[in-house]
Amino acid sequence: MERKQFDAVKEKRTHEKKSKQKRKIGLLEIYPVKGITLKDHVIIETDYQRYYAVFFEVKKYDLNLLDEDETATLTNGFWNFLKQYNGSVKEIYMNFPENNYAQQKYLEHKIAKAMSSYQLNRLRLELDKLKFIENGFDKNSSYLVIYGKTESELNMNIKKFQFHTQLYHSRQLEQATIKKILTLQNNRGGIK
Repeated sequence: MERKQFDAVKEKRTHEKKSKQKRKIGLLEIYPVKGITLKDHVIIETDYQRYYAVFFEVKKYDLNLLDEDETATLTNGFWNFLKQYNGSVKEIYMNFPENNYAQQKYLEHKIAKAMSSYQLNRLRLELDKLKFIENGFDKNSSYLVIYGKTESELNMNIKKFQFHTQLYHSRQLEQATIKKILTLQNNRGGIK
């Protein structure tokens, strides 16, 4: 019987590689979001259970600009909502890069058709402002997510939530915005 030299370091490395390969689970296997319905309801699966969620963009308030009565009304309205609504709610606060691409394209179109040097200079100045804003500023956004175990329960919860629309001035988000939020939450390379 031929004897082989034992290399503990090499043995440990091969053992670690095998255990890492076994433990390596892809993001898609653990990612709970399974899809988005035609009604822009997010399908979530965890532990073999299915849930549904809907994203709302809510109005933002600067409490420093409100007087005491307005602040008290707003705060009391929020607390009343939380006391009366018994479903699950998630608040999301995010910074999005400012997106004024459409305005920039419009100004570039106007620059191409500018008749006078004054008009050309004014349009270029406005275009530079938009580019500066896009590169230097973030848009603060806040969202509310409502959940339900079934789509019918989710629809009931949406109706309960919409009872408080005077407080939130909310609107349901479309699929593209939901995808951006989920991408940013999972830190997958920023917005595409």
